[in-house]
Amino acid sequence: PNPKLRQASLEVSESEDCSMLLKDLYDTLNVKNGAGLAAPQIGVAKRVVIIKSSVFSSVNPDPWPDDENIWVLINPKFELAGESVKWTEGCLSIPGYTAPVVRKELVNLSYTSYDGQEKTMQVSWPLSGAVQHECDHLDGRLLLDRTTRYHRDTITKKIKKTIREKKKIRAQIKRQNMVDLHGEHHVKALERPKKIRNKNKIKMQKASRKRKKK
Repeated sequence: PNPKLRQASLEVSESEDCSMLLKDLYDTLNVKNGAGLAAPQIGVAKRVVIIKSSVFSSVNPDPWPDDENIWVLINPKFELAGESVKWTEGCLSIPGYTAPVVRKELVNLSYTSYDGQEKTMQVSWPLSGAVQHECDHLDGRLLLDRTTRYHRDTITKKIKKTIREKKKIRAQIKRQNMVDLHGEHHVKALERPKKIRNKNKIKMQKASRKRKKK
């Protein structure tokens, strides 16, 4: 994952207009077909998240006018309550991977709505799990920090393997482009290891041979 995702986000001031940020979050969420998204995930270190309530079979407590299925949370703060619940989470920051995570079933939440209103409510499961997941991003925490060590290590190894494979493919494509442009013989010549001649070493070898002849 991008190191920037480890940074804590800044609160949105009362004078800031979040309309463009919300549009960018919404467009990205739809393109990625996600369940929720936090501003840091699109490179904006602000405490803003959106959640698609229908994914969690939940009624949206505060519908956004542009899409009543979207719940907007600005500067969210919460306290955890209730029993612990174990479920499986995925994350758009590490696409293609899921892992078991333990969350609390209730969230006592306060936040600023899309239209600047201060709101307070208790959120129940499973929508509360989505709130916890997305708000983790605002504090630089990822899914990998919440899951077991086994799942964290397994996913990390797979990600590193994927990165190596992508680098190999890029190198192969680059080489083929060079072959198409200059020919195989020329590329092989460039790939041939070059002998680095050390002048001082050569002089010492010649002097040594002269001494032996004497």
